[in-house]
Parts: sequence; structure tokens; C-alpha cells
Amino acid sequence: MKAQGRTLLQKDGTKTVLASLLSIAVGLAVGSLLVLLVGLFSDNLGLASAWEGIRLIFFGILNTGRNATGSLTWGFNSQSIGNMLFRATPLILTGLSVSVAFKTGLFNIGAPGQYLMGTMATLAIALGIPSTAMPGPVIWLLAFLGGALAGALWGCIPGLVKALLNINEVLENCVQILHRQRAYRQITVRYMPGKPIPLIQAKNSDMQQIFINIMLNALQSIEDKGRIDISSFYDRENNRIHVTVTDDGCGIPEEDMPMLFNPYYSTKPNGTGLGLFMVKRIVEQYNGAIRIESMRWDGTTCTVTLPCG
Repeated sequence: MKAQGRTLLQKDGTKTVLASLLSIAVGLAVGSLLVLLVGLFSDNLGLASAWEGIRLIFFGILNTGRNATGSLTWGFNSQSIGNMLFRATPLILTGLSVSVAFKTGLFNIGAPGQYLMGTMATLAIALGIPSTAMPGPVIWLLAFLGGALAGALWGCIPGLVKALLNINEVLENCVQILHRQRAYRQITVRYMPGKPIPLIQAKNSDMQQIFINIMLNALQSIEDKGRIDISSFYDRENNRIHVTVTDDGCGIPEEDMPMLFNPYYSTKPNGTGLGLFMVKRIVEQYNGAIRIESMRWDGTTCTVTLPCG
């Protein structure tokens, strides 16, 4: 039983679910802490009001108002669906952010920040617009859309702005996507990260585009059964990181090698010919280099070299 439990924990699907739950838990915990701090330092609210705010965050969709003594009441009220939807907005935004994180593999940058920013924007808009200024449904709609936009923008920041990245974390996310793409084929994917490895300044979206493209090319070169090896290595002497993706697929004919990085040239029937062209262009923007070695029916090795600092 213990061995089965360890096997289950090592599966990619289990890690995905656990990462989603951890993202939600972190977002809820930090959000609750912020509410308590506001209540602690605010003369108008107090800890009692802050505690009620936390209860509304967790169970707001079932809140029906207050009774004669001023206590919160709970239940399903079919007459105020719009109000219930508004109160469920934080949980809805959490679900959306986790869905985006699941599809992209970017758990480390997604759900907690998106949840907090979305919730804060929603509450700011809802509380900042006087109820006499416009109808309630319009306020609810604006608050929901504003929260969704704030969460989406926050989630985009790591991909649009150059930041210090751990290339091993980027590769790990790409490997997760590769696992989902291989479907039911008997393809073994081995990821061997080099450690220690320094941080590099780059856009997360650029690094994802480089390595996902290379990994998918390796995957598409294998018909039913094969192996893909992915590794990283820090060259301390030259202060560079080398990332290597090797497959034992069909390889590339010698006559096609000089044209691999040409735009609109593809060895695949339905290829656009822009994948490796864009990869090379991005790599060179970071003063890096890309090298491909291949023999027909004997696999391919692609090496990307990126400078540190």
C-alpha cells in the first residue's frame, strides 16, 4: 500500500492536482491574513468585522444577509442570484487562474497572485461605486470584469517582463507540457537538471517558446516508441548555460540541415517552417546560440547555449 501511495504521488497528474490545491490554499491564506491585518489596524472595522469578512470570502455564496440580531445567516436564496454570483467571484477567479496555470504549467507564477489581485480589484470596484450612482447589476458586472482583468494582467506579468529565471524551473514546466502531448505513445522522457545553476535575466514566455518548440519537434520525430532526454549544464568557466534535448527519432536528412532555420522551410507535411526560425531569432536576442546535430534514422540532438548575467 505504501509503495502504491508513493507511485501515485510521483505521477504528473497527482503533482498537477497538488499544485492546484497548494495555489488555492496559498491564495486563501494570504487573502485571509490581509483581511485580518486590515481589521486589526482599522478604527472602523475591528477584528470581529474582519472575521466576518473572512467567512464571507470562504462561504459568501451561501450568505443570505443578517437576522434581527445582526448575525450572518446562511442558505440558498433564489431571489438574489446576482448577489450570490458577486460573492462567489473570488472563488471563480481562483478557478480561472488555476485553469490557466494547469494549461501552461506555470503554477509557480499563477494562482496565488491572480487570486489576490482579482479579489482586491473586485472589492475595490464594488465598494468604490456608490449604489446610488448606477443599478446594482451594473456594479456587479463591472466588479466582476475588473477583477477578472486584474487577475489576468497579474498572471501575464512574469511572461511579459524580463526577470531573473531559474532555467531548470522553466524546463520542468515544459517537460510537464511534453508529457501531456505525448498521448498514449510509448515515449520515455528523462529530465536531468544540472545543479547548481545560476539565474538568468529573461522573459519567461521567450524561454517557454524556445524549449517547448524544440521538445515538440523531438516528440514529432518519434512515431510510436522512443526516448527523449533533456538536460541542463552550467559552464562555470564561460559563464553559460547549456540545455540539450536529444531524441532517438527519425533524424534529419543531411541535405535538409543547412535550411533548418530558414523561414517557411519545414520537413513536416503540415509544418509552417516558422518554429525553428523563431527559436533561433529569440536565442540570438539573448546573445545565445543554437546547434542541431542529426543523422537520418539515428536521432537528433539540439543544444541551446545562453549567457548568464
